[in-house]
Amino acid sequence: MVPRAEREVGIIPQGEKWAQVRREKILSRPPSKAIRVTSKETLPVFSFPPLAKGDERKYTVRFSPFTGEIYVPIWHHPLVVEDGGKRSLENPSGLVQLRRPKEHQVDFGDLPPREVVQLYYLCLPSIEAAIRQQVHIMDNYRIGKEAQQIEGLMNWLDFQFQATSGQITRQSLAALAEQTATFLVNSGFLTAVDPTKKRIAELLAKANQPDRLGRVNPLVVRVRLRAAFLDAVRREMMPVLVSEKFSPFLGILLMEREITRGIIIEEAVATLDTMVGITKRGAVAFEKNKTVLFW
Repeated sequence: MVPRAEREVGIIPQGEKWAQVRREKILSRPPSKAIRVTSKETLPVFSFPPLAKGDERKYTVRFSPFTGEIYVPIWHHPLVVEDGGKRSLENPSGLVQLRRPKEHQVDFGDLPPREVVQLYYLCLPSIEAAIRQQVHIMDNYRIGKEAQQIEGLMNWLDFQFQATSGQITRQSLAALAEQTATFLVNSGFLTAVDPTKKRIAELLAKANQPDRLGRVNPLVVRVRLRAAFLDAVRREMMPVLVSEKFSPFLGILLMEREITRGIIIEEAVATLDTMVGITKRGAVAFEKNKTVLFW
């Protein structure tokens, strides 16, 4: 049942207002309360020093003092399965919880209703490789596959809103359902692991179905589409969130590269100074009519 106030305002205008509120809330969001986990193999990386001196953040760019390899943090959503309302990690073996101060230990077999994220550390052979990796991640959300997927989703939602703005028959609704199934397969949403993408796929699949009484109800269809649209806004804001997260890491890497280059240049200048006597140190070896004995 669609509330009367929403029928008067209009589904799409109301959705646009809510979307703007959601965008603002995402940008001013409080710290995440997600359950954080990592593998036991990752724990030794925490003992490595941060790449930037004085960086006291726990989940920051680090380097191995033994090999010189760079370790860059990245977060993913582990697979969470639901069975009868009970949520659990699909592969909890070898995982440990990264608890905040005063945070309780959670049961991986009976998770509370919170987001779950897993920390990985990408091991890269050099600063240059780490810089390329950071740029690749940021570009993926700005112009790459992620950006194209969300653009395709927004275009599809726009098409759906237009297709359901007038009279809908059972036959037209069935045709939209078939087209939606094709879109979900081709766009990758049907096999997505990300919780928001999975929810969008479920909402889109449900949108082109009759209501609870088996009726073709345009208002119910559009309300369901609006729910998918509001979740899509969350994914639409990902480039901003990714930039906030990875720009500081990229800045650290770029700064360290410049420092390293500066050290290399200084060493090269010192070596040349010794060889050709830029400051006359060692220049006697290259002066005419002089014999120099090297012992």
